[in-house]
Amino acid sequence: MKAIGSVACAVGVLILGASEASARKDNVLDVVCPWEIGSTDATKSGHVFRWMSISETLVGVEPDGSMKPLLATAWSVDDSRLVWRFKIREGVKFHNGKPLTAAAAAFSLNAARGKPGVLAKAPIREIAADGDDLVVRLNEPFSPLPSLFTHASSQILEAASYDADGNTVKVIGTGPFAITLLQTPQRLAARTFADYWGPKPAAEGVTYLAAPRSETRTLMVQSGDADLAFNMDAASLKRLEMTAPVKGFSIPVARTVTLKLNAARPGLDTARGRNAVNAAIDRRGIAASILREPKSLANQQFSPMFGDWFVDGLPQFRYDPKFTRSEFEAMGWSADVDGYLAKDGKRLSLTLTTFSDRPELPIIATSIQESLRQAGIEAKVSVNNSSAIPAGHHDGSLDMGMLARNYGVVRDPFVVMAEDFRSGGGDWGAMNWSNAELDGMIAQMKASDGGPAYKTLSQRAARIIHEEMPVIPVAWHVQTVAVSRELDNFALDPFQLSWNLEKVTWAK
Repeated sequence: MKAIGSVACAVGVLILGASEASARKDNVLDVVCPWEIGSTDATKSGHVFRWMSISETLVGVEPDGSMKPLLATAWSVDDSRLVWRFKIREGVKFHNGKPLTAAAAAFSLNAARGKPGVLAKAPIREIAADGDDLVVRLNEPFSPLPSLFTHASSQILEAASYDADGNTVKVIGTGPFAITLLQTPQRLAARTFADYWGPKPAAEGVTYLAAPRSETRTLMVQSGDADLAFNMDAASLKRLEMTAPVKGFSIPVARTVTLKLNAARPGLDTARGRNAVNAAIDRRGIAASILREPKSLANQQFSPMFGDWFVDGLPQFRYDPKFTRSEFEAMGWSADVDGYLAKDGKRLSLTLTTFSDRPELPIIATSIQESLRQAGIEAKVSVNNSSAIPAGHHDGSLDMGMLARNYGVVRDPFVVMAEDFRSGGGDWGAMNWSNAELDGMIAQMKASDGGPAYKTLSQRAARIIHEEMPVIPVAWHVQTVAVSRELDNFALDPFQLSWNLEKVTWAK
């Protein structure tokens, strides 16, 4: 791996290695990201191990959103829709040499089911082995079950990964790379796994460094100390393409930049008020000046990559701060001495909480602050840790939260949608909002067979969210990566489940 000492010391990050060899010479892919490795536990940091091709799940996702076999080669459900069977792939080995069996997969999934995560929320009665099949028995029909097995928390780890209490102490997966060094929260290194069941990677190893500051990642990729730098802001990416041997990649992904609203706050406690706030957001300006990506322009919560959930024919949102003000005036608000809207002697003043792990969020929040000011709404931006948003949801202190909600954590956004928009809402979704019709539809969709009726329900659910506006879609998120020109065959996964590092080759 390459030296990062000079850059690392300058920006206060850990050093991964000291060789001066080039990426092609040492044959190691060095990746730098803003996200720390919080734990060995798959329910907390499993996404990192999936991204780095260290662990795998039963089911994968194609770029078009269709599910594909991974560690399971096929799956089916019986007529009662209560018993699912997954055929486990033959000839797969864990990184410690043990074979993958249905029993090993069941052990790993039961460990995950005992912790917070998507499996714990599913109506699963039992996960067990039956010969070469993994069998999942349910308490009630649940059509999205296979999509849960695309989630990083359901990655399959060997039994030696766990201690006697079921805590994950090692990450012994089945992927093309096996961990040789893991130092949470900042770094890991892995080597090619010789017994991998699929095609052999071109790289002999990979490294991961967590560097939360965008400036750090920029310096590292600019100096050649990193081959791949994720979550670059658009301006930095453009500069790098002009000044460094770097090419920029960007692609719309399964995230929506979202303004979470506390529907118990005066002014936000009606659909009319929330839609009025929505009209104050300059999406075209955000897309052009901040994200610099026209494909980020959102006109609803779910992007076109979610076919069943994307409502065709919806117009672009209007940007009209004067309309926002007039709507609030019609609801009994009037200007105070400073020109801000007030009612019963109380100003419409809200704190907008966000975080800098995604560098565009504070910039977007500041833009919205100014747009709301023009409409007569006082907004104060608070840049905090990402944990401040769910904490504020639970203690009721949150007014508004700016985040990038990932609807692709599993293949079907239903799982996340149900968590976010059920009565009372969720950490990253609605807050103090409910809709009885939507609650009933969530129950119907769980039992659906996934046919035309499912699409009808999902379209209606999307329309309810669009009309009621418990959260405001600001932009469809665009993932940006700075990639060394020494690399070929890098492709972004729109569902952000894997970075496909095993497919990356060196440029000739």
